[in-house]
Amino acid sequence: MSRHVPLYRALLALVRGLSVTPGLAPLLLTPQNSAPTNGGGGDTTTLPCVPALLEKMKTTVNTYMAKLRWKSSKAGGNSNGNGGNGNNNGGNNNNSGSLTDDAEQEEGLSLIVPDIQNTAMVVKVCTDRLQQELDREDQPDGGAAAQPVSSQSLMEVYLAGLKPLQFDTYEMLVEDSERGIRFVVPHHYEGSVRGAGDLCTSRRMKRLAQEAVTLSTSLPLSYSSSVFVRTDLDRLDIMKVLITGPEDTPYANGCFEFDVYFPVDYPTSPLHINLQTTGEGRVRFNPNLYQDGKVCLSILNTWHGRPEEKWNPQTSSLLQVLVSIQSLIFVSEPYFNEPGYERSRGTPAAMQNSREYDANIRAATVRWAMLNQLRNPSPCFKEVIERHFWLKHKEILEQIEAWIADMETLSENRRAGKNIAHNTVGLKKNFQLLKEEFRKMSPPPGLEGVPLTPSLVNSCSRSPAQQPRDANTPEKEREGAQGETEKEMRGAAGGQAGGPVRTRIRKTSRANLFMGKPQSDKHSGHSSGIPYGASDQEVAEGGLALLSLGEQQPVSLMPELVQATKTTTCQSADSSKIDGEVDEVEDEVCNHVNHSSSSVKNATPESPSSHNTSAGMPC
Repeated sequence: MSRHVPLYRALLALVRGLSVTPGLAPLLLTPQNSAPTNGGGGDTTTLPCVPALLEKMKTTVNTYMAKLRWKSSKAGGNSNGNGGNGNNNGGNNNNSGSLTDDAEQEEGLSLIVPDIQNTAMVVKVCTDRLQQELDREDQPDGGAAAQPVSSQSLMEVYLAGLKPLQFDTYEMLVEDSERGIRFVVPHHYEGSVRGAGDLCTSRRMKRLAQEAVTLSTSLPLSYSSSVFVRTDLDRLDIMKVLITGPEDTPYANGCFEFDVYFPVDYPTSPLHINLQTTGEGRVRFNPNLYQDGKVCLSILNTWHGRPEEKWNPQTSSLLQVLVSIQSLIFVSEPYFNEPGYERSRGTPAAMQNSREYDANIRAATVRWAMLNQLRNPSPCFKEVIERHFWLKHKEILEQIEAWIADMETLSENRRAGKNIAHNTVGLKKNFQLLKEEFRKMSPPPGLEGVPLTPSLVNSCSRSPAQQPRDANTPEKEREGAQGETEKEMRGAAGGQAGGPVRTRIRKTSRANLFMGKPQSDKHSGHSSGIPYGASDQEVAEGGLALLSLGEQQPVSLMPELVQATKTTTCQSADSSKIDGEVDEVEDEVCNHVNHSSSSVKNATPESPSSHNTSAGMPC
């Protein structure tokens, strides 16, 4: 545009003249049909009308000029920092020539930008007035009412609600005179940003301004998968990206966050990008996405490839990288992204391995890319995440239910489905937690017409705390407590007493084994203070009173049993240590994804998975 300023100014003047002429203004509102691409045999496509094109042009030049203002301020700071020594590269005529070209282009843009802004404003006013007149003629009763959200398809509401949020700015760092650069939100490349300081080149900043314009208008947006970008308020070299997983993949509807940094020598060297959704560094979501967040792509020069696949300073861009991640990494069968595995596609062993890999990724996606994103959303993308999950919560619930059914079918094979069964347990647990998070959500602004799915509303309205309480409940509870007391007294008395006592000992042993506790020999004392192989008679002779059924007499316990009970209770109180050991076991068993041992940590005394004894003594 800067090279054809007279032509653009003449065109803009012509458009302004058309807009203020009553007989010609309707031409600006008429969409034009493009010629068939096949020489008359193909379908014609409708091009946008002139006001829409002008609005897009105004947004583009405003974005570009805003970024150039940051470039000018940085360049001025660098020239001041050189102490006025501008003759260090006096012989570099190429550099001075490029600076002259840049100055001429910026001067040309400065002439054309006001014309674009004024033309867009004039055309908008005239066409809006004309459109209102046309609407009144079509509907004499006062005009058409706005289409309610309920009458629009969910896809239309989703696209309309998230389109304005695709590209925006967010304050990621502030410059403090005392402490220098301080990040407001966590960023993977904080050290690189501080190390680079204010170093910048004219080529780098102009390229970043161009990429910002491209991103503001060309980011992928669809109901299946979309890309969202945030730049810093003052710096274009720091960005954050959010990609929603495509449908029919193990990543479907998950939100994956990336940190982006453009190095000082960009675009000579490729940009840096790091995945932040890694399950706290424990989940490898793809052979090309490492646990530390590294993204392995040939376009980033992090993977060897053909020369045409590598980074090209003239043509490669951030948009290409994001589209590559969306289409080449978030795929339906990520197992075969591993080098060399593609050759085994179709064999029974490879397909079984792929299904196990997908089960692993599904469980991780629900836990870290859905549940954790709802609980701890990034400040840059909080509104995007809320709108995404609110509008797609019904689809997500159906999707996870289908995943669970599929994984349960695959886990029926005892030999090949063991790992899938482990991940199914974790997926079910996180599915329940995800539904609870959906119930807590309130509709985002403007989406009040999109309600929660009826299944969530019904289950929410009859939560356990709100269930009607039977008038005879206290009496039943007392009877149940009395029954438990009688059972324990019979257990201490012998006869049938050995059953409950030995059952409690075995439960304690399995729990300690799972938590990594050292197991004592079968002839040594257990946590209850009773030898494992003790008979009923030995128990009775060891200090427990024998009671006949129905007698209500006090039970005297031997001192060793009381002391062992106290010791076990105190040891179990160290919950933080146990949780840490459980997490270690989960990492080894479930590849850092499936926390199937949650039944140990979250069990209640009434649940079958509880390891509490019937007497209330924690193992």
